[in-house]
Amino acid sequence: MTAQQKWLIWGAGLSAVALMIWGYLFWSVSPLPFSVLKPLPDEEAVLKVIRDTQLVTGVYSFPGLVESQGMDGAYFEKTKTGPVGQIFIRREGYNPLNPLHYIAELLHFFVYSAAVGAILLWVRPRLPTYPLRLGFVTALSAVSALGLDFSGPLWWHHAWGFHALTALYNVGSGLVSGLVLAWALDPKRLEGRGGGESDLEDEAGPA
Repeated sequence: MTAQQKWLIWGAGLSAVALMIWGYLFWSVSPLPFSVLKPLPDEEAVLKVIRDTQLVTGVYSFPGLVESQGMDGAYFEKTKTGPVGQIFIRREGYNPLNPLHYIAELLHFFVYSAAVGAILLWVRPRLPTYPLRLGFVTALSAVSALGLDFSGPLWWHHAWGFHALTALYNVGSGLVSGLVLAWALDPKRLEGRGGGESDLEDEAGPA
């Protein structure tokens, strides 16, 4: 195994653990999610309707538009008057404390971190210092959040607050992952010349 492969695996593993901690702090400890994720008024009555209509797991939009139906007539009028929205339903429910859920999420973070690390290795000749590598990973997440998180409010007219929240989380994830990967994938370490914190003092700029 080469030094690049070894440190990519180690970096992705450490990044995955850091992202698990970040996710817990952001979604469970921070008060931010409660500012946009509101409980349903009269939740039991709404859930009873969902159960009684026997909706299966899936995504539902309203007003509904069926295949071959044009976006005019009744659909157009219902959309103009509102309400409009989407409902994501998992009818089967799930155990929020199932350890397999956390293992799957850790694996997801590992694959994500390995992919970001591979991109970082690809461009590392242009990023010789720790601040440049950290900035690159964070900027990569910010651009992704801009393109993905804000498409919902524009195309589906979702509330801006929730997508701003997820964008903040995703950019923060890039920063957290970058803090680890920028250290693990130090070119000096990968080339067998030591490395560590010394590159923090290197002159910033392309190699």
